[in-house]
Amino acid sequence: MLDSARTFWPPELVHEILTLLSRYGFNRFHWHLTDDAGWRINIPGYPELTRIGATLPREAFDWYDNIDPDKRAEMIARAPQDSTWGYYTDEDIREIVAHASLEGIEVIPEIDLPGHMHAAIRSYPNLGDPALASLPAKKWSHRNDLLWPSEEAWDFIEATLTHVASLFPSPIIHIGGDECRFEAWESDQELMNSLAAQEILSGRELQAHMTRRTLALLHSLGKRTAGWDELTEIAPCEVLDDTLIIAWRGFGEGPRRAAQSGQPWVYGCCDQLYLNRLAGPAQEEPAAMFGIITEDRILTEVMAEVHKAQNPPIGIQAALWCEFVPTREQLFYQLFPRLLAVAEVAWHGLDALNDSQMRERIDTEMEWLASQGVRGRSRS
Repeated sequence: MLDSARTFWPPELVHEILTLLSRYGFNRFHWHLTDDAGWRINIPGYPELTRIGATLPREAFDWYDNIDPDKRAEMIARAPQDSTWGYYTDEDIREIVAHASLEGIEVIPEIDLPGHMHAAIRSYPNLGDPALASLPAKKWSHRNDLLWPSEEAWDFIEATLTHVASLFPSPIIHIGGDECRFEAWESDQELMNSLAAQEILSGRELQAHMTRRTLALLHSLGKRTAGWDELTEIAPCEVLDDTLIIAWRGFGEGPRRAAQSGQPWVYGCCDQLYLNRLAGPAQEEPAAMFGIITEDRILTEVMAEVHKAQNPPIGIQAALWCEFVPTREQLFYQLFPRLLAVAEVAWHGLDALNDSQMRERIDTEMEWLASQGVRGRSRS
């Protein structure tokens, strides 16, 4: 999974990444196209998404407490100003999808709903909290990143997902579903009173209602849904139907819930497979989330966790979130050599642990990558 919302990665770099993914046998490219920090896809009838939502400055992320604050501030200060500016045209997307197909890779787009919608709401304030719609963003009293369940918001969801479905041949569209701030809805007494007649009595139940309606829309478009593991909490499993769950939450919580749900699921635990985390001691590394992930940890821990599940996952997923990854050089530093270890585990399973030549292959491959101008982190 690549985060193009926090950092806009130019199309040519996405093509470069696809070529590398193909070399290592990856067959899915989960493309995170929208989030609070940026909106990266054109939607007909909504020009402000690309005029405003695609040109927001990089946030300070000063509320993050899982990163060294000095290195966080330094990275933000050094990030190129234009690293958050841009979006993918329809033609860009078609070319990327066509290239991926030639490489044997399916591109799964993600439009995060109903939370993580700050960039869309900055573009169209009426999509968010109606109490804030007439105020400038700097005077908003809260994050304002939740879509409100209005017909205007439903028109937006339908237009967005219909266009996304037309651009991406993948049978799956990822709808996010994570980290919804229910208190924003629940503090609006008028909203909650209006929903009571539908027996929607909490923010969690409202998200379940919106999820059901979104799944029905995607089914009408010939698509199935993927989402983060929070979806197993907000809706009964029979409502989720054929939804694919990406289990991301750490300490076993996400994988446990995904396995117990009975849904098809993918192991993507943040403790082991979030490559935006530190690759070594914090004092020696650039800004990255706490929790050191090394290739040795990936090799030894991921399959051990996967084999614990009674309902095993259909695959594993590495993710690179890009709050603090503003350049090509930093991107490849975070990816390699750890992404090579992910590929070894994905395709060789437990056999990878017993392969005495595997680490030698990784070192050899790092030399080849450097010869191609892709410089990862030196292995100690």
